[in-house]
Amino acid sequence: MTDTRTIEPARLNKISKPKEESKLIDVSTSESTRGIAFRSLAEVEHALRVFNGEVSGKYVAASGATEDILLQHVGDSPAGGLGVGLLLLGSRDVSSKQKDFVNSRIMDEVRRSEKNGGRYYDGETHLASAHFDYDAMGTSFFKSSVDVTKSGGSYVLRIWQAYVGDKGEKELIKELGAEPAITSANLHASYSLVEGDQFNINFKPMFSLFAPSYDLRKIDKRVIELTEQSKLVTPSVFEKRELEAVTTLNANKEYYDSNSLYKLVKSDRESLYGIFYVKVYGDQAPPKNPVLTVAFRPAEKTNFDSSQEMAEFLRRTRDLTADMLKSQIRN
Repeated sequence: MTDTRTIEPARLNKISKPKEESKLIDVSTSESTRGIAFRSLAEVEHALRVFNGEVSGKYVAASGATEDILLQHVGDSPAGGLGVGLLLLGSRDVSSKQKDFVNSRIMDEVRRSEKNGGRYYDGETHLASAHFDYDAMGTSFFKSSVDVTKSGGSYVLRIWQAYVGDKGEKELIKELGAEPAITSANLHASYSLVEGDQFNINFKPMFSLFAPSYDLRKIDKRVIELTEQSKLVTPSVFEKRELEAVTTLNANKEYYDSNSLYKLVKSDRESLYGIFYVKVYGDQAPPKNPVLTVAFRPAEKTNFDSSQEMAEFLRRTRDLTADMLKSQIRN
C-alpha cells in the first residue's frame, strides 16, 4: 500500500476506476466520548464548583495541576524562589478580586446563550466556550478551557487544562460518580485493496442501510459529496427519532508534490475509487485497508430523557446497522 512514499506523477494524472471491486472484509464498532453529561444546568454548575474546590468533601487533585506545574517551572528557572513568591502574590491578588468565578465567568454566559438558542455546529448546540489564562489565577481554571454544549437534551461539560489535558476532567468524572458523555456510536467497514494500492468501493450497499429514500435516489450526488468533502452528513430516522449519520473515509483525498495538487479519490455513480494513500506522522502505523466510518449522533432537535437513554439509542442504531452490514461479507 502507499503511505508516505512518493507517488509517480504519471500515475496521479491517470487515476481510473479499477476493474475489480473492493470486498467488504470486516465490520467493527466503537464509541466516541468526551466530556460529562448532565440533566440540568444546576448539575453543570455544581460540577464546576466541585472542580474549583468550593464543595466540602469533594476534591479533584488534578484541578490545580496547571498552576502547580507553572510554579515548578518558575522555581527551576533563574528566577527561582523569588519568581515563585512573586507569582503567588500575583495569584493571591487576582483571586481576591474574583467574585463567584463560576457564575460570573462561565454560567452567566451559558444561561444567556441558551436563552438565545445557542449555536448548532457539528452535532451539538454550543452554549459557551471560555478560555482562561492569568485572569483565572487563584482558581482551578488557570490556563484552562471550559466548554458547555447541549446534545440530545443533555448538557455536556468539557474541561481542558494546559500541561495535563483532560486529566482533571477524568478525575471529576470519578469524583462525581458520573459517566463520560457519548458523542457518537460508530461502525467501521474495512474493504480490500485491488490492483496493488487501489480501492473501488461500492457505497450503495452501506448507504442504503441508513439513508432515507430521497437521498438514496441521489446516491451519485452523495458519493461526489463524500469524495470532495471531509465527511458526508446524512439525515436518518430510527425508532421514529431523527439522527445524523456522518460518513468519513480514512484516506487522504489529495496529494501534493513540489509542483501540483492531485486528487486521489474519485467517484462514479455509486462507487468511490482511487489510490489508497495515508500520510502518517511520527511512529504512527499507517492503516492497511480503506475504511468507511459511519458515526451516528442525535439530530439537532432530538431530545432524550437522559444521556444514558441517548447512548443506548445510538448503540442500538449502530449495532443493527453493523449486523446488517456484516451479512454482506462474503468469504
